[in-house]
Amino acid sequence: MSAALPLQTQTNVTISPQKPAIEPSPRGETHTQSTAYTLTRPLSH
Repeated sequence: MSAALPLQTQTNVTISPQKPAIEPSPRGETHTQSTAYTLTRPLSH
């Protein structure tokens, strides 16, 4: 349990800064970060 506590805290901090980077995405898919990035590249071009 002790190991799960610190792990959850780190995930929350990693999602905070990453959320805004994926939020502006046109699709906003988190599980498909790779696909969303490729779709935004040609679209923006």
